[in-house]
Amino acid sequence: MVPGRKALRLSSIGYPSVWPPKGRMQAECMRKRCSTAPGDGCNCGIHALAVVHDVLNAVPLALWPPLVVGRVALWGRVVPGTRGWRAQFAYPSSLMVVERWPWRCKRLPQLESAYGVSATAVRWRDVASVELETQADVGLPLV
Repeated sequence: MVPGRKALRLSSIGYPSVWPPKGRMQAECMRKRCSTAPGDGCNCGIHALAVVHDVLNAVPLALWPPLVVGRVALWGRVVPGTRGWRAQFAYPSSLMVVERWPWRCKRLPQLESAYGVSATAVRWRDVASVELETQADVGLPLV
């Protein structure tokens, strides 16, 4: 999550890209090897992990909390991987702000307004129980 001029914006945990509000994220091959991302034999594309725990392990602790994870819709070219997917297009369908004190989270209305999706806050200790609830839903991976 990064502050924008007027509102918060979602940013990638692995790349210097910001998710556009109310518009799709489109993958690009940063190496310029692939005409359409995600490409075969390349690591390009929008990465979506299937399990929240994998997302939390991928993020350095210095960057969170707060951390925003969520479900995303993936479309276009989607390539399955061992822990998730790489996609050509993506947009969040719901957001979860992982906070130390979620009852004090004031970011939810800003995120909901910017991206037009629901947002909830959860304590970082309780992420594992949220994962069990969402893991059974198939089709929209967690990022």
